[in-house]
Amino acid sequence: MIERITADIIISLISAAGFGLTSIYVVVARRERPSWKAGVLILLSCAEFTLAHALQGVSSDFAIKVFWYKMCILGFTIAPTAFFCLTLRYSGWGNILTTRVLVMLSVFPALTAGLVLTNEIHGLIWNPASIARIVNITTFVSIADARIWYWLFVAYSYLLMGIGCFFLIRLLVLSRGIYGWQAGAVVFAALLSLLGTFLDFLVMSPLPPFSATALGLAAGSITVAFLLPSLRRRDLIFITRRAIIDSIDDSIMVVDGEHYIIEMNPSAEKLVGESVSQAIGKQLEQFLPELSSVLIRNTNYSSEISFHRDGTTRIFDVHISIIQDWQGHTAGRSINMRDITDRKMAEEQVHKLNEELEFRVLERTKLLEVANKELEAFAYSVAHDLRTPLRAINGYAHLLLEDYEKILDNEAKRLCTVIDSESQQMGRLIDDLLSFSHISHAEIQRTLINMGKMVESVFHQLSTPKSRERIDFRIGPLPDTMSDATLIREVWFNLISNAIKFSSLRERAVIEVSSLQEGENIIYFVRDNGVGFDMRYAGKLFTIFWRLHSEKEFEGTGIGLAIVQRLIHRHSGEVWAESEIDKGATFYFTLPQK
Repeated sequence: MIERITADIIISLISAAGFGLTSIYVVVARRERPSWKAGVLILLSCAEFTLAHALQGVSSDFAIKVFWYKMCILGFTIAPTAFFCLTLRYSGWGNILTTRVLVMLSVFPALTAGLVLTNEIHGLIWNPASIARIVNITTFVSIADARIWYWLFVAYSYLLMGIGCFFLIRLLVLSRGIYGWQAGAVVFAALLSLLGTFLDFLVMSPLPPFSATALGLAAGSITVAFLLPSLRRRDLIFITRRAIIDSIDDSIMVVDGEHYIIEMNPSAEKLVGESVSQAIGKQLEQFLPELSSVLIRNTNYSSEISFHRDGTTRIFDVHISIIQDWQGHTAGRSINMRDITDRKMAEEQVHKLNEELEFRVLERTKLLEVANKELEAFAYSVAHDLRTPLRAINGYAHLLLEDYEKILDNEAKRLCTVIDSESQQMGRLIDDLLSFSHISHAEIQRTLINMGKMVESVFHQLSTPKSRERIDFRIGPLPDTMSDATLIREVWFNLISNAIKFSSLRERAVIEVSSLQEGENIIYFVRDNGVGFDMRYAGKLFTIFWRLHSEKEFEGTGIGLAIVQRLIHRHSGEVWAESEIDKGATFYFTLPQK
């Protein structure tokens, strides 16, 4: 049968349900915390204790009452050990809780649980003769009815709880007051647990018939398991912010609405001239009058401000931000000041160096232009002056062959022929030098060029009807471009003439002229199936007078590709070549489409 249900029984049932649900929440949601297992164990023991107490109260059968009374005490046997483990893990000593240590800690509670269940046989926990009075009056053994093992367990429990409280208080002391929010929580949890067991020992529960020990352990465990981690994060955020602000080289200050300093970092001490403790509570204008005009602004402000101290001037990059209260009113200002004096001095020095460098570049450019003009004038003069003696040499060689042909032997005739051919080669070289000199300072006249017609015209200029029979000349898409027609014609002339020349040994020469699109630029190319060249020498192809083949193999002056490169560069383009020996060559150059 069930006795009448009283208020304390209802409260016990509700408490048991609450402890159980809280344990489930910890298991599901807060398993990442190192103390979660011990916290769950405490909550479950409290749940078991309160549920057993409720069932003891509603039971009318004496044997069942005794059973649930024993269950109450079993719940209590678990709590001290669990509380000890929880405090060790929370205070950072969880590494000593090895499997062996946990087994040893469990031995005494397990023996106690076994002795509680068999107390009628040995009477080591309470006096068996007093069981009727015990189950109806209190949930714990009174001093008069307690036996030896009960006192041993009480001592064991107080020892574990005392050690646990010691570690918590040690953590508090070693924190040097930094964890301010946690201080009250730690002390609160420890005092509740100890006070609960002490009151229960004196049979003075604040909420009879509840056990004060269970109430203290429950409140303490809930505090440590739930409240302290949140407070630790809160304190850690504050500490981290404080550490970051203190480590920053910038001067950081916070003033209230009347410009009184309420916070500043150590970097601001040099600027203010006083320590943090001395400066707090004083008006900022007392130390930094330069900020008076900007502090009255009711908006965020950024500027470079000069501060004069001890005969020196330092420049700071100042950022002032408005701090608003929960109603949106201005409550104060945060001031971030970075010393940029060294940077400004470096910038000024770089500026002066740039000006000096620019002046030197202009000066050297003028000197170079003068030197180039003198060199061009000299080259032109030399080339021009060489024409007359060359013509004389060529003319005398012709006269010898024409007027004295009968008296000259074969060797003399051969020498006259060599003189004639070499003087003509020298003449072509002089013409190319003059052309190369001329393109350096020729003004570019950009017009729209029909590339297809220009290429076809150049090919017909360079070839004869007979030579065109053995040349397969292919013209692909050649977009028009805005360039200097005279200079670009010179580019096509040199590239196509080289293609014809170096493919002359082929039975059937193939020359392809086409283009590719690359962004806003057009890549034009001339490809042949001639003798090609070794790509190791590709970088020297466009050097003046550089030749990869002898005069006997292919005639030329070695200036044509140098002219091509200079003309393309004057049009802001690029020129390059690709080839394989005996597999032909391809010459590319780029021009802007517009």
